Amino acid sequence: MVEGSAYNYCLNLLSRREYSEAQMLTKLQQKFRQLSVSDLRAVVEKLRDADLLSDLRFAEVLIRSRINRGYGPFYIRQELAAKGIASETGHRLLEAAAVDWQTLATDIVARRHTDAHSDPQVWRKAARFLQRRGFSGEIVSKALGPAPREFA
Repeated sequence: MVEGSAYNYCLNLLSRREYSEAQMLTKLQQKFRQLSVSDLRAVVEKLRDADLLSDLRFAEVLIRSRINRGYGPFYIRQELAAKGIASETGHRLLEAAAVDWQTLATDIVARRHTDAHSDPQVWRKAARFLQRRGFSGEIVSKALGPAPREFA
């Protein structure tokens, strides 16, 4: 009976958005403390076998969402790992996304930091922003170009 309500709880959650298996197991452990971990894993397996829960589908949705919001590959890989997705799966899916990270970073600079090419302080701020967003130093330096000189 309780396992049935755990399954229904998962269906309710999955009706709103995708979850990874690790996230779903954590949610179940928080909600159904009286059930054993093996019972909760059985619920997760049942959902996976019915193709209602898929790490692959979750990762694809997350990657697409983060790319659309302007995040870079390092940030996305770290978030996937934090949500229980295997690193090789994340790497493979990022490669399959075929994103031009350089163009994405350059567009972000053009939209958010228009004065970066003339103001050294804005250039530094833009560089920090792109690094926090998960872009490599090489991509950041190409997106921003050379740092403008400060005049005393």
